[in-house]
Amino acid sequence: MLKITNLKTGLSFDQAKHEDSMPVSFLHENGSYRIEYKAAGTTVPRLFISEVELPASFMEVIAGSTHIRWDWYIEEYAGEAVISLIYADEPLVDIVVDIAPNPYKLGVEIHRELLLDLQDKAEGIMFGTTPAGVHLQEDEAEAPPIARFSLLRCYFSVLERAFRAIADNPHRSLIAERDDQPLHKVRRVDAQSLRTALKRMPVLAMLKGRSSGGLATLDVPRREHTHNTSPNRHLLGLIVRLALLCSDLASRFEAVASKSEDDPMAQERARRWAHQTAHFQKRLAQFSRADFLGGLRPGKPDTAALLTVARHPAYSRFDQISRRILNAKVALGGDIDKTLGLRPTYDIYEYWCFFTVADAVRRALPKAEWRSNIAITSGHLLLEIENGSSFSTTVDGLQVSVTFQKSYGKNANNDGHFSISKKCIPDIVLILKHGNMIRTIIFDAKYRSGFEAIRDALSEIHIYRDAIRTDPSNSAIHSAFILTPSHHDGQNRYYTGEYRQEFNFGGFDLLPRNDEQKDCLVDAIRGLIDL
Repeated sequence: MLKITNLKTGLSFDQAKHEDSMPVSFLHENGSYRIEYKAAGTTVPRLFISEVELPASFMEVIAGSTHIRWDWYIEEYAGEAVISLIYADEPLVDIVVDIAPNPYKLGVEIHRELLLDLQDKAEGIMFGTTPAGVHLQEDEAEAPPIARFSLLRCYFSVLERAFRAIADNPHRSLIAERDDQPLHKVRRVDAQSLRTALKRMPVLAMLKGRSSGGLATLDVPRREHTHNTSPNRHLLGLIVRLALLCSDLASRFEAVASKSEDDPMAQERARRWAHQTAHFQKRLAQFSRADFLGGLRPGKPDTAALLTVARHPAYSRFDQISRRILNAKVALGGDIDKTLGLRPTYDIYEYWCFFTVADAVRRALPKAEWRSNIAITSGHLLLEIENGSSFSTTVDGLQVSVTFQKSYGKNANNDGHFSISKKCIPDIVLILKHGNMIRTIIFDAKYRSGFEAIRDALSEIHIYRDAIRTDPSNSAIHSAFILTPSHHDGQNRYYTGEYRQEFNFGGFDLLPRNDEQKDCLVDAIRGLIDL
């Protein structure tokens, strides 16, 4: 039904002719593709890429047949995506595809290693909002707020089934109360009834008269069932917390959707997610209005309630799933039911390079004790490393710091450095200070490999080196380097140790498995430390 053609190579994948899955690396980031649908009949389906509708570039419905084309440009992201063909809200086709990293920058295995390595260094930091995702598993890992949405969407149908089972047979308990009953309805009395009656009327121990009608009544025990139990109050508490989570997520999604500078596809996904979250919130509100929860107040369970919940399959299921969503702990894994979007590949690479440079500095100073003010926040949908986060140490009078995206504007920063032109924010800044001597080294991570792209990256660090000053006449930058996954053969000279040492300028190829270049980086830092 669907045919996908690479507009650059002309190679195509025809779903009707290929029973096997799409070849590995057929789709890759920065690729341009045409998707075609041809079928008998006049059905006009819509195409979605990971929930975002792709507008048709051509449509023809004639003589009882339909022909539609969509042009799809994959931006800088890699991972798993879903191509869905939908008509009248019913899926006609669902194809799970793997978008490979740009083959000129990263291979599939290296991309996977990059994600795993970054997850080890900063849990949850690689997750984002691109259409490409990665499988998740529960783990003791820090999770961004968007992870809760991924789990909520995955498990909400399970919550609904568990709640229906609870509503069919809700927990209840017998409560003992006392009430005045007409004497002719009393069949037995207890000791307390007798004692109470004797205190009131020593002569006629069990009788008393009402002034309104003179009807004899007796104060007797009464038992009735109630749903006002700790397990039900705990259940209501979970529902309220899930509803608050949905409200918070909807606000975050709407904020992303309203940002004009964000990627249009990310905005559209955020709008759809906000709509889904609002639906979840509406269903949870219906849960809270169930008859057996009427008049109850949310509460925390006591030990007896937790034991009751554990013994009841439906209550236990609802409790476990709710806690899993509310206290999201996710990591990379192989669970086919849960996926979470990734950041653009260049963001992932920048973060990884920061931690890799910090590791290289630590290797160059193995005896140093390091301090860190790395602030990983989740103020928005995702975990972020705040600009200005750093590792620092002092060893033998040498002060060393490695800072993420340090800012240089027209006013001097805490180092006394400033920019004479535009605001400069190098990705990584290494500062070495000993007495009055100071060296500032910048590293700019660039997810690039082509000849023109490398040339532009080198030009940018030229600007940094010239613009950032200690005073109007003197540059503050001692050395400047770009960090790239690979480079064009015509630019090999910039990546040699001799060139870097002679000009304090150049580049390093950094990848998880490129230990040789990591060692070169450590050696270069050792040389720079020798003030």
